[in-house]
Amino acid sequence: MAVTVVVIFLLCFFSTGRGNNQAHHEESYSTTPTRGQPWPMPQKYSVTTKTYDIDSNNFQFTASGQTCDILTKAFARYKTIIFGSQDTKLRFYPNSFNRVEEGVTGLNVKVQKPCEEYPYLGMDESWHSQSWGKGITDLLTKCYSKGTPTGTFGPIDPTVDSTFQFLNEFFTEIKNVFPDKYVHLGGDEVSFSCWQSNPNITEFMKQQKFGTNYAKLEEYYMQKLIDIMNGLDKGYLIWQEVIDNGGKVKADTVVEVWKGGWQAEMGKVTGLGYQRTEAQKKLVIGGEACMWGEYVDDTNVISRTWPRASVVAERLWSAQSVNDSKAAAPRLEEHRCRMVR
Repeated sequence: MAVTVVVIFLLCFFSTGRGNNQAHHEESYSTTPTRGQPWPMPQKYSVTTKTYDIDSNNFQFTASGQTCDILTKAFARYKTIIFGSQDTKLRFYPNSFNRVEEGVTGLNVKVQKPCEEYPYLGMDESWHSQSWGKGITDLLTKCYSKGTPTGTFGPIDPTVDSTFQFLNEFFTEIKNVFPDKYVHLGGDEVSFSCWQSNPNITEFMKQQKFGTNYAKLEEYYMQKLIDIMNGLDKGYLIWQEVIDNGGKVKADTVVEVWKGGWQAEMGKVTGLGYQRTEAQKKLVIGGEACMWGEYVDDTNVISRTWPRASVVAERLWSAQSVNDSKAAAPRLEEHRCRMVR
């Protein structure tokens, strides 16, 4: 069985949660920005001394072969960036090259294959189930202290049938309302403390012969949820913990790998049915640069994320041979200048 994988590169972490075990290595040195160099580096790239005028009044982006909404939205976005208002449009260096008389009126993008059905908007139920508890009776686990309910709630209670009846009805509605192929099922960083405090959960653990291994209870919940999704013929994303805990998933499952030691994890996930390295590489559909932090808001998210995310973009977009950090530094410096302009 083959499992599709998406790698997540995490940029920054603060105080709690993800990233406390991440190692950081920084190297600093001075560099001079390049002039007119691209970022990220294209797969194919050639330079000419000729300069072409762009007909801003008639210029159009077009696609041939195949197209999709992601591409058309990108066309609209970049047309605004290039030909927008005087304050926002791109500024170019004075002409110092050989000028060519004919103007450029368009750019055609030849798309050879249909756009993938991979997700671009996610729903992570594990992080948002707390809000569900206010509307769904007995969905969340009641937390206890010294045998007495505290009035607080923990993760979804996987020990009662009503939980899975609700989830089946809920995701049936999701399937009928949203056309997206994939739904994010979560599955990462579930806190076991509330489960451990609840006497009903403890009794259920004994009945299932889970002992005190609450990861087995998490696996039990995730497997029942996955079975519901399989019955609805809906695709899903999961975090790597679901695979680590022994979950049985469909062949087109998208697994997000985010923890330290991701190289070994990638080998483990893509090896579910394949033994050849090239076959495993084909299962990696891409990567993602994420920003999580308890102390990040709209006042600092841009400066925390950029230009660091640009480095991730180049490693994912450019040729495998583009891997010299010192050679990239001058181009990145120029790219940063574009951002702060």
